[in-house]
Amino acid sequence: MPQMRWLGIIILCFAIGLAGCSRGGGPSIIAEKSASEGPFELIVEVQRLDDQRLQLIRKLKFSGDQDIEISHSDPLISISYSADGNAEAHHFDDIGLTSALQKKETLTYGEPIVVERIEEAKHVSAFAYFTYLDTRYHLSVEITL
Repeated sequence: MPQMRWLGIIILCFAIGLAGCSRGGGPSIIAEKSASEGPFELIVEVQRLDDQRLQLIRKLKFSGDQDIEISHSDPLISISYSADGNAEAHHFDDIGLTSALQKKETLTYGEPIVVERIEEAKHVSAFAYFTYLDTRYHLSVEITL
């Protein structure tokens, strides 16, 4: 009889452990989209934080073999979102900023943008505008959830 009780306790602990693992603890990616031009790739991730909130993450990936410096406006990667597809226009302050990128680096730009209500971000738009070696790069991504 004591062996059966221990077996039951072990099975119960195992089931509780599996249930805890399946819930995950952090944000889950529900959409990811990218656009490339030359050695650069703009990546946007939409992550679900909980039943009501999303976070938007902006990344710029550089696939070159040497460290570089790009010239850009503020922000480097603009993002806007809306419920109906009529997102606000992207605005840039052309103040002559520069950023260093390491070879093969993926730069996460700024803090994640948290959207408090999922229905407010059915359409997400991101735009990166910068110059490298006298070439202007324009990368854009549109996501519809």
